[in-house]
Amino acid sequence: MKNTFGNVKHFARDLVILVLGIMLSLMLNEWRENRSARADEMRVVNQMVEDLMSDTTMLSESLATVEALSELTTFTSSENALMTDSLQKAGISSWSLAAYAPMVPQKTAFHELTYQDQHRNIRFPKLASRFINLHEGIYSLLDRVTNQHADYLLSDLAPYMNVSMPPIKQILNKQPSALESVRRQLQNTEMQNRIEWVNILLINVDSVMNAAKAESEELLTEIKEKYNL
Repeated sequence: MKNTFGNVKHFARDLVILVLGIMLSLMLNEWRENRSARADEMRVVNQMVEDLMSDTTMLSESLATVEALSELTTFTSSENALMTDSLQKAGISSWSLAAYAPMVPQKTAFHELTYQDQHRNIRFPKLASRFINLHEGIYSLLDRVTNQHADYLLSDLAPYMNVSMPPIKQILNKQPSALESVRRQLQNTEMQNRIEWVNILLINVDSVMNAAKAESEELLTEIKEKYNL
């Protein structure tokens, strides 16, 4: 009887040790997985911050370019643009109006969150969703309006000006006949309508770009606050 009780006691002890060992192993494995997940999370979060900082800087620079283009198109529609001296000073050419490159947002973190499904590791999934929606929403819209503007400049305005107006070199050389030709062309209703359409497209670009910048800055601030960065 004593041997039986001793065997049961020995078996129970070994069972407890085995269970504790398995539990400890599982806990250790979970700790390692959590540690790896947190490391992956912070890598993606830091990349999100880096991308957003780059985007907001690029948006600020692009907005400055849009403002300069708006000033130029406004000038070409004004009475001052019809004066010979003003034309020389402005240096109006098709390339002045078409010198605009669409803003291209960073997509490193976006690709990680979508293609690698890393958003599952994010402790604040709403932030990851907002970041993804930023790219699929306002950034996508911005891409469309800037491309619409660039397409119009390259497919319509630039060819029209190249045919109907003298090259910039002639203007800078102060050839009276060339300057007079530019002055007459700027008075042309068809030209004024084209410039007005450029202004409308620029207003759309400016509006979407400002919205994208505001949303990017707001998300960047919230990510930094949540992760104490």
